[in-house]
Amino acid sequence: MVWTRRWGSGRLFVCTPGHRVADLTVPQTAAIVGRGLTWAARSRDARVTHPR
Repeated sequence: MVWTRRWGSGRLFVCTPGHRVADLTVPQTAAIVGRGLTWAARSRDARVTHPR
């Protein structure tokens, strides 16, 4: 489950997959977590590194 919400002047991003480091080795999971965090941070310049 993945969802977003605006809260006052902030943003919330919730992603149930990705709570374990091993989950982030799945490229699709790492991508959605990275995009969600970038959206929540309101940053177009954020760089997400993936565990190897």
